[in-house]
Amino acid sequence: IRESEEKFRKAFMTAADGIYISTLREGRFIEINDRLIEMFGYSREEVIGKTYLELGYLSPADRQRFAAEVTSKGQVRNLELELRGKNGEVINGLISASVIEGVKEPLMLGVVRDVTEQKRAQKALLMLRQAVNTSGEVVFMTDPEGIFTFVNPQFCELYGYTEKEVLGKATPRILNSGAMTSAKYKA
Repeated sequence: IRESEEKFRKAFMTAADGIYISTLREGRFIEINDRLIEMFGYSREEVIGKTYLELGYLSPADRQRFAAEVTSKGQVRNLELELRGKNGEVINGLISASVIEGVKEPLMLGVVRDVTEQKRAQKALLMLRQAVNTSGEVVFMTDPEGIFTFVNPQFCELYGYTEKEVLGKATPRILNSGAMTSAKYKA
């Protein structure tokens, strides 16, 4: 039993995602790992014994939605929530949690994955795509072999192809005049 507990404790403490154990009803933290401390900026002492709401970690509405799903289904998988760190910074988190039965008070084991940077990157890519698609200029990309990987609406309008007809296909003759060497296409 001791070996098993030690293995669990090491996995818990060294995980790349934040992990916590809390009471089910109140959401009072009983244990947290180092990654959760790092993500939210609180010390262990500031977190243990406090609830999600006391820390400003979740809004009351999100806490109710989260608790209702865990209580009704016994678990929640990849629920995306906006969380708050100690400094007030918004953290986009994917939370998965499940109820731990067989103890005197039902507990919850939860995992928090910080997807803040992914969300920022997705937003930046969306903005870039919107800019390219509304630029009024023909924009396309190919891989080194001349296979289309992207075309904007202006390309389709000018050349008369649909995006579906072009993506994944070799560059049509109209774009390969022979004026450039194949080495230039790879550059």
